[in-house]
Amino acid sequence: MTGRPLTILLAIILAVLIVALVSHHRVIPVYPGEYPVIAPPMHCDIEYHDDRVELALREDPLLGRVIVYAHAEGGVYLGILKPVYDRRVVVRRGDYADFRAVIKGSSVEAAEFLKKMDRYEPKIDMFDSIVAAHDADRAFGVQKCLYPLCTRCVEACKSVIQGDNIPITLEVKPDGHIMPVFRRGKCPRCGRCFVNCPTGSILPPDKGRK
Repeated sequence: MTGRPLTILLAIILAVLIVALVSHHRVIPVYPGEYPVIAPPMHCDIEYHDDRVELALREDPLLGRVIVYAHAEGGVYLGILKPVYDRRVVVRRGDYADFRAVIKGSSVEAAEFLKKMDRYEPKIDMFDSIVAAHDADRAFGVQKCLYPLCTRCVEACKSVIQGDNIPITLEVKPDGHIMPVFRRGKCPRCGRCFVNCPTGSILPPDKGRK
């Protein structure tokens, strides 16, 4: 009589252990894929006019839009989302920044959206910001990655890795633009970052090697 209850108890304990083990693997999955590749920066040629700045891109963006950025005093990063027509982007006087970020070294400390539903708070003229960055020898240009307007790679990574210690971070590159960076030792190689990236800023290994 005692053998059967003992067997049932052992079966229950074994089932609990199996469920716990499966749950653990769901939290920290391991994939046999290859590491993603960060795309090279987007370059442009710039023409200055009295009321506008025209940027001629050297490649076609996937979404037909790019971020034009300019660094301001005090580690402030300003950006505006602009459409691209025939590889040209125009920033006119009176085009206000959509967001600003606080930069410390190569890290993005915080980002604030300035464009509200029907207004900008505050109004920061991107034309003036680009000219000021040029005159002060600060970084400015075009950015392929749409951060902070888009964070799909980060959110995709969070769906695989629990907690805040995910392998993808957004960093400021030497020429001033923001791009995703990943740490190989913590990357599970699941491929969700480049599958969810709408701009081609993160590429699958086969395209990154071309």
